[in-house]
Amino acid sequence: MAERPGTGGAKGARRGERKRRAPQPAGAPSPLPPAPGRIPATREELAESARVLRMRARGDQLPPSLAALPSPWAVRRLIGILVLTSGLLLGLSIPGHNVGFAWLGTFLPMFLALDLTLRGPGRPWLRLLKVLACTWPVGALMAVVTGGWVVNTSYVFGGLPLPVAWAVNVLGYGSLIGLEVFGFLGLPFLLSRGRFLFSLLLVPLWAAAGEIFVPRFLYWTFGQFMFPVPALVQAADVLGSGGLNFWLLPLHLLLAAWVRQAYAPGEVRRRTLLLASAALALAFGLNYAYGAWRLDTLAASQQSARTGAARVQLVGIQPNFSLKELASNPELSPSDRQASVRALVSDTNAALLKGGVVPGIPTVVVWPESVYPVPYFDAPQARAQVEAWAQALGVHLLIATQDNRYYPGPDGRVAWEAFGAAVYVPPGGAPAIYHKINLIPFGETIPFADTVPLWGATLKALVPRISQFSAGHEPTVFPVAPGITLAPLICFDAFDYRPALGMAGRGATVGVLMANLAWFGRSTASLQMERFVRFRAIETRLPILMLSQNGESVLIDARGEAASPRVGLFEVGALSLEVAGGEPSFYARHAAWIHGLYGAGLLLTAAIGLGWPRLRTLRARRRR
Repeated sequence: MAERPGTGGAKGARRGERKRRAPQPAGAPSPLPPAPGRIPATREELAESARVLRMRARGDQLPPSLAALPSPWAVRRLIGILVLTSGLLLGLSIPGHNVGFAWLGTFLPMFLALDLTLRGPGRPWLRLLKVLACTWPVGALMAVVTGGWVVNTSYVFGGLPLPVAWAVNVLGYGSLIGLEVFGFLGLPFLLSRGRFLFSLLLVPLWAAAGEIFVPRFLYWTFGQFMFPVPALVQAADVLGSGGLNFWLLPLHLLLAAWVRQAYAPGEVRRRTLLLASAALALAFGLNYAYGAWRLDTLAASQQSARTGAARVQLVGIQPNFSLKELASNPELSPSDRQASVRALVSDTNAALLKGGVVPGIPTVVVWPESVYPVPYFDAPQARAQVEAWAQALGVHLLIATQDNRYYPGPDGRVAWEAFGAAVYVPPGGAPAIYHKINLIPFGETIPFADTVPLWGATLKALVPRISQFSAGHEPTVFPVAPGITLAPLICFDAFDYRPALGMAGRGATVGVLMANLAWFGRSTASLQMERFVRFRAIETRLPILMLSQNGESVLIDARGEAASPRVGLFEVGALSLEVAGGEPSFYARHAAWIHGLYGAGLLLTAAIGLGWPRLRTLRARRRR
């Protein structure tokens, strides 16, 4: 920091420091008396607060000017309450709890807690730990509120005792979310704290760029929480879901700055806050206007597409097969229906007889994940029967299955690897294959098991149900007819923007998500997946059929809205839907440029915000 004129350089600074440390006469008032109930905000006030704590511990009489100063313990309690409040609001913002207004203040308490925590002095590593202490519990509490699906799969199918399943939820899933909050929000706040305008740019840019380049578990973008107001999230077709952070995060930072005026007035000028509020209100207004216009134009185009655009008849089967044979606690598995090819064919024939075939339009029969009872290419007899049946009916077939690949091993034995796969079988044609890209951690793959084999073997011994699939790498599309190209997403692919975006970039016009959520029981897992599917539809502007083997199943249109009847959770049913092909969005066509702008904007903002104060200090020193 530059020296003030007249201080005499380092000697003057030391004299000033000795003057600040000089003892005050007994009973003398504090040099910075705080307002009653005001939270300590400056270094001097924090020192006075610590002195008050020592005097109270000794039972000394407090001067009137110090009696109203909150103790550090009171401030810590307030910080704890703020962190827990933010975790609760984050959990209530997740689909399934129907608290539509929670997004308005989800991270406001956490930002206030971070501000209070970082006001005192401390070494960099200590301040980093303080930020972690204010962000990790947010994810842990969110897991308590909304992680019942993790508990169910760990307890019913993982064989873990119920208390251990809850521990896995909080310490596993909760830690993953907490670390994401720490990395994407806590770190940029630490770098920008004390510079309000800098934080308004750095935090959302950091989050938007980080969500593109840093691997995550669920790829929640914080702006997605605005979904209760559909018009506010339609800009994802231009900016991606990460671009919605430019509205939500500045809102919470601005609200925190206004609240901070109560205990640290003057840190940000009121005029600056008013101008920032007006600018953000304008940004929200423009975003809402764009979203409302986009919703109207998409609705009009869907009406006209019923006669002019290429269409496909999707027949999705929800068989609700049982997973009891895989369960450690089978009595808690809701369904009793046994999986078989015969049952799938029977359900499909019934759906086709009820209007599943439309003359002049190709019909695609879809069987979701985990319903075909054997790996498709390892059972040639069943495969031949299914393909003959589909060819006789003249329908296309899309099946989620397992694809095993066999190789000669180095020791002469046969080595193999398994892929989650989507197999597309056109009438009378050769099958085409897509390998699932995004695998479920600790369900379909053990992270770092290849790097640390002992870790993988130990976890596999403790939880034998964990699989170890190989991940695909190429987004694959299946051309069906002119104007109709399928994007075959499999379950967890929906939680990452990249598979759907890659398929849209390769010409997909209709998306199909094949899932199996029976592992998660009667929880909010289906609603959470639907929210992700809605955002994949908005980002790409493609209609997507969400088809789960146990429900819920529904068609999501290009606006991100439900566009068909539903087949409910743990019900047997089918959807026969005539769907018009969509046109990939601006974001789907130019995502690489958008992501590059986020990265460049982050680097430029960080360079200016972090480098400019140092540059001014160096210039001031050179002048002296």
